[in-house]
Amino acid sequence: MVGNPRAWWMVSGATRHVCARKELFSTYALAQAEETIYMANSATAKVEGIGKVCLKMTSGKVLTLNNVLYVPELRRNLISVSLLDKNGFKCVTVSEKIVVSKGEIEENIYLLCKKLCDDGLADPDGSDLFVIFISNEKKQIPLWHQKASQRAEGVILWDYHVICVQKKRDEKSSSLVWDLDSSLPFPSPLGTYVAESIRPSIQIFSEFKRFFRVVHAPIFLRHFASDRRHMKDSAGNWIAEPPSHEAIVAKDGAVHNLNEYITVSPDDVVIDVGADTVNVVFSDKLGVVVGENDLLGFFSLIS
Repeated sequence: MVGNPRAWWMVSGATRHVCARKELFSTYALAQAEETIYMANSATAKVEGIGKVCLKMTSGKVLTLNNVLYVPELRRNLISVSLLDKNGFKCVTVSEKIVVSKGEIEENIYLLCKKLCDDGLADPDGSDLFVIFISNEKKQIPLWHQKASQRAEGVILWDYHVICVQKKRDEKSSSLVWDLDSSLPFPSPLGTYVAESIRPSIQIFSEFKRFFRVVHAPIFLRHFASDRRHMKDSAGNWIAEPPSHEAIVAKDGAVHNLNEYITVSPDDVVIDVGADTVNVVFSDKLGVVVGENDLLGFFSLIS
């Protein structure tokens, strides 16, 4: 973030964005009714107004926070992580740097699949491509070697992530991973990616356990839809500038079904991965969900 990033705190427990500096508001109106907010020490502070704050990120992009409360008594400005998450943004803090990215990785993977097909790097119909949504119930998944991280080995905590895996059914060639956010070679062998980015051998708390929804790309390209409603606030305003390409509409006319892909639970995970699991991937709209220890085994069954 350009300026003094220490002046802004990202708070997971905050339900509203709050700013203590009136000069940061690009639009502002006095509070129409008396309102107070509760602080961590149980004290209260008066809300003087409400408006819009535009934050320039170090990437050059502008993050627009709407309906920000003006509370001059506060010493810090607060960004509500839950509000950003609700509106489809990935947000993390690494090395005292706020990293916020629009929740459009799914659209970028959609476009990547099409480009690989158009450029002859994949089968014309994308039959050798698989889209994988990585998520869990808590929307907290650790991955390593991610470009947005400045920590050792590029570890970061995403709410969800999307990658593309390429595996030829009629060849013995190794599977390849196309991860647009990875600092590993692009693409990387699946075995390398699992070992370096997913690291299933590392013991992690159960709340960070990752699940992998595998969807066959031809099915994904027909059925996935996003009208980017998750990138708007409650008033319908863009939180950040949307992608320049047209919103994705499914072949059946659906306009938004992202949550169907990123919502996973332990009950969805296939316990005994076998040939039947592979058959489901080639027929089911939402594919199958496998655990992190079964990902390599699943793709070894595709031949």
